Amino acid sequence: MISYDDVNGLLLEALPELRSEYAEWERISDGNVSPYTAYGEVLGPYVRLWAAGRHHEPLRRVATLIEDLLANGDQWVQKM
Repeated sequence: MISYDDVNGLLLEALPELRSEYAEWERISDGNVSPYTAYGEVLGPYVRLWAAGRHHEPLRRVATLIEDLLANGDQWVQKM
């Protein structure tokens, strides 16, 4: 079962190209990036950019990650 505490690490594992943007959010938030920030503020803009440019490969990884979170997440992950 995937816990709420696991979701940021899974995001960076699935999409390592987000690491520098995530690190910037860590810097400005004193190292405490919530999953809502990670998925909304870090991932969200990239999804829009990839979709506009028809970059299918990273979008497939996003879809796979979201499917995994929905299928295997605990109640807190489900509410995200």
